[in-house]
Amino acid sequence: MDFFAEKAHQISDDGLTAFGIGLLTRYGKADEMAEMLTFARLAAAKGLHELVKEVFYDSQANLCTIELFDDSLYLSAQGLALRDCAAQSLRQFQWDGAVHHGAGLLGSADS
Repeated sequence: MDFFAEKAHQISDDGLTAFGIGLLTRYGKADEMAEMLTFARLAAAKGLHELVKEVFYDSQANLCTIELFDDSLYLSAQGLALRDCAAQSLRQFQWDGAVHHGAGLLGSADS
């Protein structure tokens, strides 16, 4: 089996819950789950995990969407601190309708 084919699942469970945050990767990609786990850990370390309803990595679009329980929190001080957690851990993510590039993507040779 080619684990690196576009739609090949690399992990057996496409979703899990970490630090109370639901994490889901469309095609079960290991690197996407690793990024989301790092995001959840950073958020929890800052006490911000309770703001996050779900994190979904769209493998086909290479875009991670972070859904908060309250849309008004995206631009609050807590929301901006959470966005910093995303920038430290996720290559590309959607925040309050805008696409952002994280440190991994900005620091890579192919960005």
